[in-house]
Amino acid sequence: VPFEAFPKGQRVTYMYFTGRLAIFDDRFVDAEHKLAYAFQHTPARYRRNRRLIARSLLPVKLLLGQLPSRRMRAQLGLDHAYGGIMEAMQTGSLRAFDRALATNLAAYIRDGTYLVLEKLRYAVLRRLLKRVLLIHAELRPEKRAQLPLALYQAALGAQGEAMDLDEVECVVANMIYRKYVKGYISHKSRVLVVSKSDPFPALTAALLADPM
Repeated sequence: VPFEAFPKGQRVTYMYFTGRLAIFDDRFVDAEHKLAYAFQHTPARYRRNRRLIARSLLPVKLLLGQLPSRRMRAQLGLDHAYGGIMEAMQTGSLRAFDRALATNLAAYIRDGTYLVLEKLRYAVLRRLLKRVLLIHAELRPEKRAQLPLALYQAALGAQGEAMDLDEVECVVANMIYRKYVKGYISHKSRVLVVSKSDPFPALTAALLADPM
């Protein structure tokens, strides 16, 4: 029997619960597809149901690099819960990210999305790295693809993340391993050398390649 032959209510319920299951299995692309289907096929008059679906869908979209509009978040009453997380992703502010995560911790645990949102830390770290690299490229255009790790260390320190260079190198190496950044580290020189072609792949592509 074709899936579309079933009543809409049954289809929405099935997609919602299998989407939630996909989240717990770390199948985030599949989860986004199923939860988006459930959300789109739930009539606007069922505001409570749409909000329930959105509480699972929105964190997955963030993990895939999709930032829902403020209008959508406000309509669903989710701007307070996710506005700070999104701002941190856009600015690369670890301090703002940790504050937003702590402020809404109980709600995230209740919704079963805390572990998903915690994975966004790499997206925030990557955004900060990208901003540092852009500033470095403006100051040293001839070295635009070579970032001294000490500069990233200073940026992390300004965000309240005090690390020695070995720890910074480990963080960056993890981002490279997880495909969040394309490049390599020169351990001897303590320099990150990024690819001249697409050094920061789309988060969706990185997630598909990420062994988590």
